[in-house]
Amino acid sequence: MSSKDDTKSAFTRRAVLLGSIKAALGVTLLGRMYYLQIWKSEHYLTLAQGNSIKLELLPPQRGLILDRYGYKLATNSKNFRLVILKEAGKNLTDTLHKVNARISLETGTVERVLREIKRSPVFMPVIIKENLTWQEVSLMEVHAPDLPGVFIEEGLSRAYLYGERTAHILGYIQTASEEEAKDHPLRKLLGFKIGKVGIEKSLDETLQGVPGYREIEVNAKRRVIREINYTPCQPGIDVTLSIDIQLQNTVNLILSQQQSASAVVMKIHTGEVLALCSFPSFDPNLFTTGIQSEQWKGLLHSPYNPLTNKAVSGEYSPGSAFKMLIALAALESNIITPQDRVSCHGHMRLNNHRFHCWKKGGHGSVNVIEALATSCDVFFYILAQKIGIEKIAEVSRRCGLGDLTGIELPGEKAGLIPDKAWKKEHYGHTWTIAETILAGIGQGYLLVTSLQLALMVSRLVNGGKAVSPKLLFAIGNTVLPKEEVSSLGFKASSLSIVTEGMNQAVNGAKGTARGAKILEQGWEMGGKTSSTQVKRITMQERERGLHLLERPWKDRDHAMFVGFAPVHDPRYAVSVVVEHGGWGGSVAAPLGRDILLETQKRNKE
Repeated sequence: MSSKDDTKSAFTRRAVLLGSIKAALGVTLLGRMYYLQIWKSEHYLTLAQGNSIKLELLPPQRGLILDRYGYKLATNSKNFRLVILKEAGKNLTDTLHKVNARISLETGTVERVLREIKRSPVFMPVIIKENLTWQEVSLMEVHAPDLPGVFIEEGLSRAYLYGERTAHILGYIQTASEEEAKDHPLRKLLGFKIGKVGIEKSLDETLQGVPGYREIEVNAKRRVIREINYTPCQPGIDVTLSIDIQLQNTVNLILSQQQSASAVVMKIHTGEVLALCSFPSFDPNLFTTGIQSEQWKGLLHSPYNPLTNKAVSGEYSPGSAFKMLIALAALESNIITPQDRVSCHGHMRLNNHRFHCWKKGGHGSVNVIEALATSCDVFFYILAQKIGIEKIAEVSRRCGLGDLTGIELPGEKAGLIPDKAWKKEHYGHTWTIAETILAGIGQGYLLVTSLQLALMVSRLVNGGKAVSPKLLFAIGNTVLPKEEVSSLGFKASSLSIVTEGMNQAVNGAKGTARGAKILEQGWEMGGKTSSTQVKRITMQERERGLHLLERPWKDRDHAMFVGFAPVHDPRYAVSVVVEHGGWGGSVAAPLGRDILLETQKRNKE
């Protein structure tokens, strides 16, 4: 064979080999195209439409908050909100300004949204405005083509049905701050809010529920084409409180006669709180719908501190309400008997200092019941010296003062019951007898809250049982069991004498609260008035007879009343604190009377 034939044969073999390779590649390519374009066409068509498969987390419906009779206090309502997606447009600032031109946005909204977009995941919408009106919804729908990435979502908004009247108990919910959401992915969900204060905060995990999710296919305009997968939410658990909302409303109305006040009503044998009010208050719905900056400034700078729950966070010297504990400590220590008498001439002298009684001419000769009824300062000056601060502090703490009560509300203050060790630690000085004398009438370093005063009265008149205040009545359908209450170890005879002193303070001929007695037979109350100094009266003011109302409001004494009813079979305790109200007998006692009368009318058992 010639070399020419050999060359031709080699070329033919190469052509066949290359042709075979090309044919194989062609078949493979055709097969792959068939697989992609026909067999998997639906799958890849979906992927090609701009990441249109979305995994959407669904915030759960928050549990309801109810009163003891099942009346709804906090519920959920529909909320149309305007949101924007980071991935939907390049010029987000321009888009937000277009939105602002069509509907009214609060000052600073654009800057706030841009900040949130920066720290949010690409796929996570950011809320521009909540609780849109129908007019705003319509405007946004009409202008949707000009607003890329802006759309309307339907969610749930928290609604507080009694507004200001339950604000300090329920609190409110808001979007979590960046720090609060740091290690909690759930808190980054669109529209997800957490409890900030009150029951909403303390029972947040119970109320918030478990989120669900759905996998959906959407088009470029975020219209849902189909739902691929769905896992439902588990709604939050409803919570029932011990509060009687009708009594709560009435107590709020009674306190509204004053500029700044608080009150607590308790069942003395169980600790159930029937009403807990702080006036003035605020509307918690403002925080869920978006409080305006001017409204926030007004609340923040008000001299009456509407944002503060005065019932659990306001700390005051207890004044004469503390005299029951001085009497109890003396009786428990056998320092006095019910028959022992002390002469009051209007003042007591210690070295070169005079300690004055509130009654200029004095009360004459009084025993412990009469001293409680007339609130004789000199009697308790002398008694306190004999008892000593350590015993006074020990009895006070057993009656619930100087420590947190454990009520289910955040922000509670512990108050202060001082002793020798406390002063040494905080001031580096030894305790003095003058400080014990001042403690005898509830002044000096002593601090208590309105809630603690109601607790103190409950323990004094319920037979000396260590009851504690409670707001939580039931979780879901499970009523919380009543706890067994232990004895505080006080003698029944001592408690009986203190209780009788409170009875005489209201129903006795010389009682400081006799002008506020309950006249309805069978519903009579006992109690104790108190006025605590805010600013010391100088000798010059005392000599010229300065009237309390001549002072600026902030310098006037606090007026207090603590009481219980009915006298013959105590069931309810009340404490009332009127900030800068003046004289407890004429200001706070009538409020306490009205509250206890209404409480008994609503609970005729």
